[in-house]
Amino acid sequence: MNNDCLSTTVDMVCEMLMAKQFEEVVVEIFRKNRIDGTALLLLSDSDLKELGIVALGDRKKIQKLIEELPKKRSGLQKVFRDPVHGHIELDPLLVKIIDTPQFQRLRYIKQLGGKYHVYPGACHNRFEHSIGVAHLAGELVEMLKKQQPDLGISDDDVLCVMVAGLCHDLA
Repeated sequence: MNNDCLSTTVDMVCEMLMAKQFEEVVVEIFRKNRIDGTALLLLSDSDLKELGIVALGDRKKIQKLIEELPKKRSGLQKVFRDPVHGHIELDPLLVKIIDTPQFQRLRYIKQLGGKYHVYPGACHNRFEHSIGVAHLAGELVEMLKKQQPDLGISDDDVLCVMVAGLCHDLA
């Protein structure tokens, strides 16, 4: 499978399932229902049941496979240039929050108040700070997810923590 799951075709998904040694009946369900990379990312346990994959083991194996897929969404994520962290890619949900007037007003609130008069380099604002916090929060939860898989941290959990980091200065 290539690095961008959204451009993965039905045939590529089926090849991946066969490579992971799924039974032919499971592969045919995916082929018959035209499950491509985009649809695969959106499948839940109940969706898999509705498709006819009744064996819990197969559903769990498919869900694990989906979690391991590259989640790169080319063209959907926006890249921000941060003075501290460099280039930061943010999920479209975070970009929607950033584009609100409530978040944009953070551009005009200095992070360190009047301290920039004493320390000229201390001139960043709450807008930049909040984007950096979202980035670091996401990295922290991704690290926990990898190092402690028994916690069951999902990609949605990571996104929720990033939203919390992004919005922590909104009042």
